[in-house]
Amino acid sequence: MTDRNHTILIVDDSRANIHVFTVLLQKKYHIITATSGEEALDTAPRELPDCILMDIIMPGIDGIAACRELKRNPRTAAIPIIFITARTDAETILQGFEAGGVDYITKPFNGPEVKARIKTHLALKNTMEQLREANHEKDRLLSIIANELELARQIQKSIIPITTPAVKGLNITMRYIPMEEVGGDFFDFHALDEYRLGVLVADVTGHGIPAAMISTMVKIVSSMQTHNAADPAKLFYEMNNTLSGNIDNQFVTAQYVFLDMENMRLICGNGGHPPLLIINRHIKNVQALNPQGRLLGCYPDSTYTSAETLLHKGDRIILYTDGITEVFNHENTMFGEEGLISFTRKNAHLSGDEYIDTLIDELRNFSHLDSFDDDISVVVIDI
Repeated sequence: MTDRNHTILIVDDSRANIHVFTVLLQKKYHIITATSGEEALDTAPRELPDCILMDIIMPGIDGIAACRELKRNPRTAAIPIIFITARTDAETILQGFEAGGVDYITKPFNGPEVKARIKTHLALKNTMEQLREANHEKDRLLSIIANELELARQIQKSIIPITTPAVKGLNITMRYIPMEEVGGDFFDFHALDEYRLGVLVADVTGHGIPAAMISTMVKIVSSMQTHNAADPAKLFYEMNNTLSGNIDNQFVTAQYVFLDMENMRLICGNGGHPPLLIINRHIKNVQALNPQGRLLGCYPDSTYTSAETLLHKGDRIILYTDGITEVFNHENTMFGEEGLISFTRKNAHLSGDEYIDTLIDELRNFSHLDSFDDDISVVVIDI
């Protein structure tokens, strides 16, 4: 299905890169190009594209400087600018956001991901335009708000992995269940090789588009930390410093685990998140790991610690968000960590998928609700 009503401006000093993006996108969008920051500043106000893909490193006016100028111009200020770059250092990322960029795609890029990001930001731009036009028309405004929440939900879904990495000795099951409105749950993987894997589960406070957009930022910041995948404390330290001061009054809680299957060991870190659970499925003993660590995005230079333990065949590792433990029943009793531990012991014999399905049924029976007040995310890793 094409969308020729939308124009994409590709800005890159490499004609080879422009050709790659043009081939990727031309079947769906009208494509225009610029080979320098100077040309982009001339083309964008004249053509008024719906979205700009901007390379950062260019001779003369670079991508970040060009972005700043376009955001100062009332004619182009509302155009979403997505940076395309091989740079993954925190300073460059922050400069891009401060200049007005809405997203980052790192090289080498994934074609379907590029298309998904563009589609999301075009939809957001369309929604914002509708909001401005709506003014005080109540019925229309309510409809737009509903669309906004749906878009935020789609943003969240677009950054949640749909497949799990193949790591020897591990069987991974995951589930993301969004609430009726929108929260900010997120999880991601750092697969270093066939024996080593990092898993991140995070929860952004708040609801709606702000939380969904921050989830996107968390994914970008997380993807920059592959070199720290084996050091949870360092990974959280770097993520926290990048997020601090850039997510307004919101914050992120997170749990991260690194699995080394050659040496059968686990290292985990925590950023103000519910504890990691490990159950030995043979003796049904449950261990909760909760190393010290502050919320992410609040306090620069916060310190984080790691906890380490050996793994055994038959162990089950459970990472989750508080949408599970903070379910309440009619007596205002919370399901809680103890409820999850008790459930986990009782259902240790189930497969990962069966465990998650049964857990969701248990929460619905406990709350007597068909839907929940918060997103629910859970990742089950069987050794």
